[in-house]
Amino acid sequence: MLVSVIVLLVAYVVIAFVVLGCASGRIAPNPIAGIRTPTIMANEQTWLIGHQAAKVPTLVGVAAGAACAIAVFFVAAEQTRSLLTAVSVALMLVGLVVGALAGTRAARSVLVDSERH
Repeated sequence: MLVSVIVLLVAYVVIAFVVLGCASGRIAPNPIAGIRTPTIMANEQTWLIGHQAAKVPTLVGVAAGAACAIAVFFVAAEQTRSLLTAVSVALMLVGLVVGALAGTRAARSVLVDSERH
C-alpha cells in the first residue's frame, strides 16, 4: 500500500510540473504532455490560454490529492489507508477534469474571438 502511495505522490509532482510548464509556455503544443482536447490543440495561443485557465483547478486537485496521500502515512488502519488512497485519486481526477473543462472553455473563447475579427 505505501509503495503505491509513493508512486501516486511522484505522479502528482509530475502532473504539477507539466501543468506549470504548459501554463507558462515552457512546454509547447506536443503529442505527449498537456491537455489533449482539439480546441486546446488548435494553435499555440489556445494551448497557452487553455493551460493557464486549467492551472488553478488542476493544481488544487493535485494538492488535495497529495494531502490525502500523505495522510496515509499517519494512519494505522488498513481500511482507512485504502479510503484515503481512493479519495486522493478521486480529488486529483476531479481537479484534472475541472481544469480540462475550464481550459477548453477558455480556448474556445479565443477561437470564437479570432473568428469574429
